[in-house]
Amino acid sequence: MLNIIYALIILFLGFLLANKVASSLRKQDRAPLNYLWLYHVLFALFYTQFLKGDANYYYETALQMDASQFRTYLSQGLGTHFIFGFNYIFAHLLKMNYIITTLSYALMGYVGIVCFYIVTVRCIPQNSKLGRLNLFPFLFFLPNLHIWSCAVGKDSLSFMCIGLFAYGMLAWRKRMFLLLFALFFAYCIRPHITFFLIASFGFVLTFSESLTKKQRIVIVMFLVIGGLLLLPKVMSYAQIEDTSLASFQNFSNSRISNLSRSHTGSRIDISNYPLPLKMVTFLYRPLFFDITSIPGLLASIENALLLFLSIRVLKQKPKGVYKNAPVIVQGLLVFLFLGTLAFSNMLSNLGIMLRMRNMFLPCLILYVLWSNSYYNQHSQKEQP
Repeated sequence: MLNIIYALIILFLGFLLANKVASSLRKQDRAPLNYLWLYHVLFALFYTQFLKGDANYYYETALQMDASQFRTYLSQGLGTHFIFGFNYIFAHLLKMNYIITTLSYALMGYVGIVCFYIVTVRCIPQNSKLGRLNLFPFLFFLPNLHIWSCAVGKDSLSFMCIGLFAYGMLAWRKRMFLLLFALFFAYCIRPHITFFLIASFGFVLTFSESLTKKQRIVIVMFLVIGGLLLLPKVMSYAQIEDTSLASFQNFSNSRISNLSRSHTGSRIDISNYPLPLKMVTFLYRPLFFDITSIPGLLASIENALLLFLSIRVLKQKPKGVYKNAPVIVQGLLVFLFLGTLAFSNMLSNLGIMLRMRNMFLPCLILYVLWSNSYYNQHSQKEQP
């Protein structure tokens, strides 16, 4: 009975989020959020029945923990240990079963989707089409955007943190607490993601003409200090001994070896790939020649669409597109680049690539929408 009440509360909170947090949006922009929530919940329920994997392990481990382990993991652990401690709240304190815990994570993942949705509405002045199809909000219904942001584990929480950070940057002076919360929570889950966010937006803000010189100096000092404090923690978490090229290469080779042993189903040998091909593999595979199952077919259709849209972006005066993009769009593109550069060198399993790429997929979608919008407006101005 308690879990049924929890389920109703979670469903209500999702609709409340769609209609209240996004209340400043136009009605036609706000309406799809309700459908996105129902769509997201269906993926969560599907996940609990067919794709348990690590998510079930995270929950079962928390279920077997005692209060002492909970305090230790939550206060001292990072990454997986933090997730164990975090899940103790759902499994023991709230007494949720696995399905309701998954719905709770789905709600947190949906927070990320709503944040990216609002950023898109605020930053993209003109919708674009693929044939007769409006790309927005269609691209927000891509299955892989939902399937990896609704399950128990690090992926859903990381996705939420990145979305909250992007949303906070829309009005960073007013939302400083939200930005700090997003960075801290992301640090507890995946410290390197926090570092990537700080590095990406620090780089963009350093050269932003929308800020005064004094504001740039203050922000850069804050980010540099934060980055220097964070870097040793990231290296310790990743077990990298120093910042030499050899250390990073050894870490990359170790990750590839470990993941290849534990996930052999869709393993590919990327050791001889040049860096650009590794990055393309991370962003756009599996494709049709990788198909081994029905989910693989669906993923390849989605990736083929993203690849086509990305190629079209490269033909749309990319220098001017980036230069005139809002700071948030620029920052998320740099974040996408850093994440792709890092993960493409350490992953050799297509399933894990899809999962990890989900943190960066909204950045790619947002830039595709911005590029099309800018190019269409620019082309219209050039017409006599």
